[in-house]
Amino acid sequence: MTEQCQMDLLTPIVARAEWHANFAALIDHPNQWNSAVLSDWAVGFKDRDGKFVREFQTTFNGCFWELYLNAVLCERQLTIDFTFPSPDFAVTAPWTFAMEATIASNSPDTLPEHRRADAQLPDNLNEFNRQAIIRLSNSLLSKYRKFKSNYEALPHVAGKPFVIALAPFHAPNFPLTCQRAIEALLFNYYIDEED
Repeated sequence: MTEQCQMDLLTPIVARAEWHANFAALIDHPNQWNSAVLSDWAVGFKDRDGKFVREFQTTFNGCFWELYLNAVLCERQLTIDFTFPSPDFAVTAPWTFAMEATIASNSPDTLPEHRRADAQLPDNLNEFNRQAIIRLSNSLLSKYRKFKSNYEALPHVAGKPFVIALAPFHAPNFPLTCQRAIEALLFNYYIDEED
């Protein structure tokens, strides 16, 4: 028997005015396949603080990323211990490591990723990637500081590998960055897209 998702992600629990645009699209244009994928991704996932569904419906992207990571870890048959309040994932077998999920969001003066219909393709991919590098860097630095100030001392984290799982959601055309921005950020390796 296949395990079922214990969370009802798609029954609204907040007023429509609070819905994130991506959640609204799921509700306004229901698709059984999308719903099934989200339900599969959530199998085994534990809402430890009782606010995940609300955040999924109001902020969406970070929760979507956490569900995806849960699915990847489960697909790889890794055991996750959800008894700890943080970080997001404490993997206990066959390897032991901690993982914190984070996303790079748009800056306040730019279009959010869900405004794809209002966005044009970037006219300069180098500048587009530079902005992605900045957004990714901000998110990575924030989680590193959280690791140093909080997570590093936790008994279930201390002395174990710590993974920051970072995804870009910083612009309507964020998939265009491919791996360029993260390679530049982590390895100082960049290919001039305009060249």
